[in-house]
Amino acid sequence: MCIERVLSMVNDLVYTDVALHSCGYIEAADNVVRVAASNPLTYAAIKASAITMRVVGVSIIGGCGTFLSYQALSSTELHRQLDLVFQDASTMLVTSNILGTTIAAGLICFYVGLAFMMVFYQTTYSLMYCMLLTGDGGQGEELKGREFQTRLPGEKM
Repeated sequence: MCIERVLSMVNDLVYTDVALHSCGYIEAADNVVRVAASNPLTYAAIKASAITMRVVGVSIIGGCGTFLSYQALSSTELHRQLDLVFQDASTMLVTSNILGTTIAAGLICFYVGLAFMMVFYQTTYSLMYCMLLTGDGGQGEELKGREFQTRLPGEKM
């Protein structure tokens, strides 16, 4: 049970470590646990801030998209402008179900926000892990005691 919790905590970073060091999953998991254990407060702060940004981003994207779609469907000024372009086009909007359309638009906006913020979260999380690896807060110093090498899967070191 403990091993499962640790692996679920560091699973996102294990794949980042696999890409950085060209190693297997078990070795990468060991590297991530070692890095996280050497800086537990920094690791927890990074994880919490990345999760917070993901939640805030999804909420803002989904909420603003839902609000804008409701405003576009229910605004009488926009209906008047639409009537100037297309004769009696706004009468169809009045008879349509604005609430149902707004809910559908909201679901789409939240889904798009979730997809975007998952990519943003993984990128941020990977960059923060690289900063933890360097141990210099991202100032650009070389990694201490670690070498980055590329090798083919069948090659031995």
